[in-house]
Amino acid sequence: MRCCLYISSSTTTSSCCRTLFQSFEMFEERPEALCMQMCPQSEIRFRNRNGLVHILETDTPLTKTGPLQTKAKAITVRSRRVICASGGNQRRPATRKGNPLKMVKQYSRSAAGKEKLSPTELRPFAVLMDTVAYLLRVVSEYDSREAWPDVYEFVSDRLRAVRQDMVVENLDAEKSILLLESMIPFYAEAEYRCELTRCPTYDRKLHATQLEECFCRWRQFVDFSERKNERIMASYLLHNADKRWVVVQLIAWKEHFCKNNYTFIQDVILSLRMNNFVRFFRLISQQDDSLLRLDMLVVTYNTLTTTRYFATMRLLALKACAVAYRCRGIPLPDAFLEEHLHMKHSALLCCLRALGCEVTDGKAYTFGVTLSNDVDLCASEWIFADFIP
Repeated sequence: MRCCLYISSSTTTSSCCRTLFQSFEMFEERPEALCMQMCPQSEIRFRNRNGLVHILETDTPLTKTGPLQTKAKAITVRSRRVICASGGNQRRPATRKGNPLKMVKQYSRSAAGKEKLSPTELRPFAVLMDTVAYLLRVVSEYDSREAWPDVYEFVSDRLRAVRQDMVVENLDAEKSILLLESMIPFYAEAEYRCELTRCPTYDRKLHATQLEECFCRWRQFVDFSERKNERIMASYLLHNADKRWVVVQLIAWKEHFCKNNYTFIQDVILSLRMNNFVRFFRLISQQDDSLLRLDMLVVTYNTLTTTRYFATMRLLALKACAVAYRCRGIPLPDAFLEEHLHMKHSALLCCLRALGCEVTDGKAYTFGVTLSNDVDLCASEWIFADFIP
């Protein structure tokens, strides 16, 4: 079975935590940060000179609701191939010049023998916060499907660079939490949106690693902070709803949740554990407070929603019904499944065909059918829900 929404293993979490402790020991004192721009001057000059300017860093990057304005002209412009941060290839005009006010420091891996970063290349906390706010504005301004691949590639890489500066500067808990809590909603929204649209600049494994890193660092700091963000705490718990320790953590944080939200999170976790798909989808779809609706989709920056378990729960539901209705001439109860799984009729039939069910005249039959175990849960029909805007 190929499942697209990775649920991070304990090995990944342990690795992130080890990296955290190592990062704290790297510096006995916090290095000085003197760069007061989103991108250091040395990097601006280097990237302008070598044609490494992203299209969103130019004066006329994208249309608000359409594809790249410069894409048609790119054919006639001398281009060179560069390796994108996401791992893919994209042709960028060598003559493209960036606007210093729009250029943002890109992520670069540390290399053996590389000298310690200069203070002029490190951005202080205030500049990092302004950078994150600017990147989130880019996401909201260019929200069309055509522009999304470029927006995702740009924002995910630049947020990674922000976290890199945060670690190098060894920021305290309060400042680190503010930065991380600003980033997590973007990663939550992006995973759902990229999977649904088959975003070409999306690397599933890299994205899962970055989201896990954000949550891991946030969890490491949150106990040292007096300020608690109920939205992010709920998102963290729902993100790890399949873990054995999550109920213990929920009880430990009980005082930070209002009664309704605490009960909601608890019920979602229990319904997931018991494979109760009817209760799971009913809780999610009827949650009046959109604040806690789901963990892996952010409709706005105040709306956390959870879609990472949709495909798995739907698969369990369809297999259970397929076994229960395995009689000659008896079709599956499509109306029941559409209602309780919140799926469109066409999407439901696609999922049933993927399982190997026989579909005739819009009805699915499982008599004499061997259900397939090789199901692509990355397909949009498995993760889309009609109650998500």
